[in-house]
Amino acid sequence: MSLRCILGDTMQSQNSDHRDLARLLAGLETLHVEGPAAGAVRRLAYDSRQILAASLFVAIPGERLDGRRFVPEAIREGAVAVVYQAADREIARSLAAGWREAAAAGADRLTFVAVKDARRALAHLAVRFFDRPPDEPQLWVVSGPAGTRTLAAMLHAALGQLGIRAGLVDGMRLMIGGETRYATRNHPEAPEIEAILSSFRDAGARRAVLSFAPGDLAHARAAGLVPEATLLTGPVAAAAELAAAGDWVQTAVSHTHVTAAGRVAAELRAADLELLRVDGRPGTGFACTIDGCSQRLELGLPTRFMVANCLQLLLVFRLAGLPTRPLLPWLRTLTLPGHLEMVPNDLGCDLYIDHAWTAAELETLLVELRPHCRGRLVVVAGAGGDRSARPRRLLGRTAARLADVAVLTSSNPRSEGADAIVRDLLAQTGGGRATVLGIADRVEAIRCAVGLLEPGDLLLLAGKGDESFRMHATATEAYSDRAVLETALARRSAGAQADGERGCR
Repeated sequence: MSLRCILGDTMQSQNSDHRDLARLLAGLETLHVEGPAAGAVRRLAYDSRQILAASLFVAIPGERLDGRRFVPEAIREGAVAVVYQAADREIARSLAAGWREAAAAGADRLTFVAVKDARRALAHLAVRFFDRPPDEPQLWVVSGPAGTRTLAAMLHAALGQLGIRAGLVDGMRLMIGGETRYATRNHPEAPEIEAILSSFRDAGARRAVLSFAPGDLAHARAAGLVPEATLLTGPVAAAAELAAAGDWVQTAVSHTHVTAAGRVAAELRAADLELLRVDGRPGTGFACTIDGCSQRLELGLPTRFMVANCLQLLLVFRLAGLPTRPLLPWLRTLTLPGHLEMVPNDLGCDLYIDHAWTAAELETLLVELRPHCRGRLVVVAGAGGDRSARPRRLLGRTAARLADVAVLTSSNPRSEGADAIVRDLLAQTGGGRATVLGIADRVEAIRCAVGLLEPGDLLLLAGKGDESFRMHATATEAYSDRAVLETALARRSAGAQADGERGCR
């Protein structure tokens, strides 16, 4: 199975071979079962739009939609078995009777299986459908309210630095062996997780790094995944709520590994942090103590949360029995595409690209970058279309409050006009410290920001990171913040922008 297969409809990645229904259901705790207990199943699906002939449909009650509403549609499209959630046997029988009556033709060939927890049942079925082997890649899971994607990218890069073939799930981005693809779901359920791990295993991965939102971590645990390490990021209280035996918990710039008995197995701390230039770029120096031995390290990335990520990395490598010494010089020159990615220039400025798209993420970045700024702090912040107005207003207000110059724009307009997005971003920017500009087109916004730069300024392009696309109403176009930035820098160097206007119209 190639990585390409899990794009678009993730369920297309499923093997065309049929599975035996009885084997899939074996060991599943059920409330009520009626209909044939055996039969061939070609596809496992929890979305009625993914149904093909001979599918097993799992009806999950969601936050907005209840999958049980779509059982008749799934049956019409070819489902031969339905697993659904019910409070008790009486309700289970009543639901099955109604669906069977509505199905009419072929109703006697349908199998209905009631369970107490449909999502947990989906995890059980996915493991069996994809035949998870005992030699699957060792899993490192990163979760928490913020910062998970950056830490996951750092772990993946470090494994590659040691020559260890590893897969990465970073939001919708999937990477292994230099190949990058994008899935359609940002929050994978058990079938997607199993499909991704199967593709990584087929590609020869020895380890897999998975970045999960807190809810996705719960799904992964329900799916029976047993990570070698679970790394929790974000505020201490939030991380503590997620913590389980074997987790590494981030607490500011200290990291602790807690055993099943609650005993601290290992701890790594950073002290005496200082801002410095590492090989000509903003970085951080700090003392790191492991088992009582202290040494001075230099990280070629700014911000305390990058130091915290570095500690997580060193601790998990150490406890996994992997060498850390070869990583120390690598940390000086570390570049993570889309994660505080620095872009060289001849303007005497520090230019960064980052994926941060929420107000909280942007605030953390701007606060942490301010001490490294030798001139003005300039930010280009964008929001996506077809989304709520409130997060956009918070994003715009944060940029106006913490930057010196804020250029507010769109990122993925989707079916919504970019002008409407910018109006929301500008709505609550009054009273901030920044000079605020609203420019609907992101390319023009970046050109404008580059035209305004003076020596010593620090520019942050936030919201896209290293994404290679931009979504519009009817199409997705190739796009790169870095390519646009480099073109704007070349135009500036060539004198294409007139003094005074400098690209801002």
